[in-house]
Amino acid sequence: MSLPSIGDILMLSQLAWKIGRAFTAGRKGAPAEFLDVETAINGLAKALKLLAETLFAEADNGVLSKADNDTKSGVATILLSCQRTLQDLDSLLDQYQVITKQRTSGGFTIERSWSDLVLATYQTMMWTSEGGNIQALRNMVNMHTSTIALTMQASKSLSRLESTVSPMASKVDDIRDTGGDLNDKLEEVHRVVVGINGETPRIPPARDGGDDSRPPSSLRLDTRQQDNRSPESFTTA
Repeated sequence: MSLPSIGDILMLSQLAWKIGRAFTAGRKGAPAEFLDVETAINGLAKALKLLAETLFAEADNGVLSKADNDTKSGVATILLSCQRTLQDLDSLLDQYQVITKQRTSGGFTIERSWSDLVLATYQTMMWTSEGGNIQALRNMVNMHTSTIALTMQASKSLSRLESTVSPMASKVDDIRDTGGDLNDKLEEVHRVVVGINGETPRIPPARDGGDDSRPPSSLRLDTRQQDNRSPESFTTA
């Protein structure tokens, strides 16, 4: 399993940012659960952006490039799991959101909103490919944020990175296995994260002190030395 590039991680951050903005689109009175998921996804977008920034800033030191194969594979596993969740959500948005044109004084605006079917059944419908409900989706997103934030924090020390990533990746990988309760698996990841870090990782403020609501594409990173693979490129060895 190949390591993702900085560009791959930024693409995931952009996707998360887009999904977060779309989740409560078109409904001022969106259900509280939708607002919770939106907040969680925005946190994930920020964690991915900060991971990309950290790897870029540490490029000369190259801690991740010096890590053993198990650690590199673990980082890829953590990011691949996040990618799958975001892609599943993106597909769900395309399937269940309605796009309408609204006439304005200057022409038209395009608006997205959830279908009436979703608003009527969101508490009982499946929101994850593992069959989880909307609370499980929020917990899944928070799990991705925690594991990515802890990976970022550990990436400045080779020994810490190698001791941190593999235990998390093993539990993250178990989530995709059939059988077992999804919430129990997510709780197990949380226990591992807290066991390593002592608490749920906190996401630090943006490095540039800028507005976290802006899209991750506004980062001024020179990724010309990175290859231009799509996120799908790190799904296989």
